[in-house]
Amino acid sequence: MCWLAHWLMMYSFTSKQEILNNGLFATVLTDASYGPHFLRVVQMRSKNLCRYMISSILISRAGSNPKYQIGKDVLEQKALPIALQLLTTGSDDVFATFLKTLYEDYDIEAALALVDKMDAVAKGDLLLSGFAADIKREAYILVF
Repeated sequence: MCWLAHWLMMYSFTSKQEILNNGLFATVLTDASYGPHFLRVVQMRSKNLCRYMISSILISRAGSNPKYQIGKDVLEQKALPIALQLLTTGSDDVFATFLKTLYEDYDIEAALALVDKMDAVAKGDLLLSGFAADIKREAYILVF
């Protein structure tokens, strides 16, 4: 199952065949039938998988591709609990911290500061570098 989640993540962020394939990762993770199985893989407390999950959900929220539609409150309902669990293990992931700051602490100014840090991390990540601007834009939209 773990290799399948990694393959799906790699395909979602690297496939050039169809634009907006990154929504596939978010769609599968949040699907009622398949989502819980994949979420168990993500709950392995892997900072990278959590980062890709949050990024995929952020990007797919604005996607116009009807194949990859997710609910508007998926970040709060699905990703936030995983991010909070990751943070309790001592991890300092900026993506997880962003969700905690926004949804639990309700600190808009701190969340805005974290958006720039998320952008820097995304630009330095091999898979997310091409989506850094989209992640930043969608994070700003989410804050406002």
